[in-house]
Amino acid sequence: MKRVFVVIFTILASSAFAQTTPSSRLGDLKSFAGTWRCTGKAFKTQWGPEHSTIATIHVTWVLNGFWLHADYAEQKTKSNPHPAAGHVYWGYDEKLKKLAGYAVNNFGGRVAVESDGWNGDTIVWSGEMSASGVSFPTRDTFVRKNKSTIEHKSEAEMGGNWVELDAETCKKQ
Repeated sequence: MKRVFVVIFTILASSAFAQTTPSSRLGDLKSFAGTWRCTGKAFKTQWGPEHSTIATIHVTWVLNGFWLHADYAEQKTKSNPHPAAGHVYWGYDEKLKKLAGYAVNNFGGRVAVESDGWNGDTIVWSGEMSASGVSFPTRDTFVRKNKSTIEHKSEAEMGGNWVELDAETCKKQ
């Protein structure tokens, strides 16, 4: 019972220091909101063979507009019998003065990333991924082709080399 009170007190105390409105920097993420259909390829890695991917991503603002939540789900197909799924949260860290992101997936992996925001039509998220008992640097690059098409690639540094994990083209529905 004492732990319950400590948790409640911590939540209440942290709300006293909370900012009341989301950062204007979150405007950098507005174009991601909506439903996306993605097609691409996951490349051969220690986690599996190369295969085509088809995914749907539902992206909505949550928690009073402080976080953008993406619900990612690949389709199960003959070439992708173990499709990836995950939840991503992007927001803004007032202390770092950077966009911040966190993700978890259906394989037990987790990611913490940050970004300086858009540079022209490109936004890069860099950080660390932990999966299968190891942690390694990761980066995700999004290139805006037009207001309804984004190209995405995910990379990880393994053994001192950057390796492309997947690449996809996403179209807003």
